[in-house]
Amino acid sequence: SAVTRCFGHASVEDIIESLEKESSQEFASMCLKLLKKMSPTSLKVVLRQMQEGAKRDFTQCFKMELLMSERFMERDDFFEGVRALLVDKDKSPKWNPPTLQEVSEEDVSAFFK
Repeated sequence: SAVTRCFGHASVEDIIESLEKESSQEFASMCLKLLKKMSPTSLKVVLRQMQEGAKRDFTQCFKMELLMSERFMERDDFFEGVRALLVDKDKSPKWNPPTLQEVSEEDVSAFFK
């Protein structure tokens, strides 16, 4: 299926590349448009969350998610997203870092420590 072809990858970059290859399909085009609006850091952290969560039990997943939410509150992207959507309503968030390529493995790992 298109979902498996596009989302069955180990990195956000590979997922986006797959969606771009399938962009003639409405599903892939809609997903790609949505993902490109999201925080690059959040995209990578959530993919890691899904990968890690598959190896953990229910209680471990909740602990992981609590830690992640605390880490998100320590960074700017959550507040920037709220500003762009709810406060100024300009729908133009300034993510930090602004691109997937600039989100390091170290940045992602920090959400799980």
